[in-house]
Amino acid sequence: MRAALLWTINDFPCYANLSGYSTKGKFACPTCQESTCSEWLHFSRKRCYIGHRRFLDHNHPERKDSRYFNSCEEHETIQPPINGSKIVDMLRSINVKFGKKTPANPNLPSNWKKFSIFFKFPY
Repeated sequence: MRAALLWTINDFPCYANLSGYSTKGKFACPTCQESTCSEWLHFSRKRCYIGHRRFLDHNHPERKDSRYFNSCEEHETIQPPINGSKIVDMLRSINVKFGKKTPANPNLPSNWKKFSIFFKFPY
């Protein structure tokens, strides 16, 4: 018997629980990972994700519109998304011990918190 996991894409906290990737903080985008564009807003004490214009065409007029965005033109390009086999290779050496008194593991890549059991299923 096999089961399929469906419809978790629109539920970001659930995505974080199932995948083992923390969808909070500086590198919250699981697709962009370490190339996530984010800024800390000091007065509201919140993180703002501002790199959305890099997904537009290179000659799109909003890439050069600095007045309505973060007073910068957008010149970055899209990084190719990381595939599942590369993620498994990154996370293969992770040994996570769950519990309140365990220290944070500094060797984890990016925002990964655990090696999810969903990576072990045969697909």
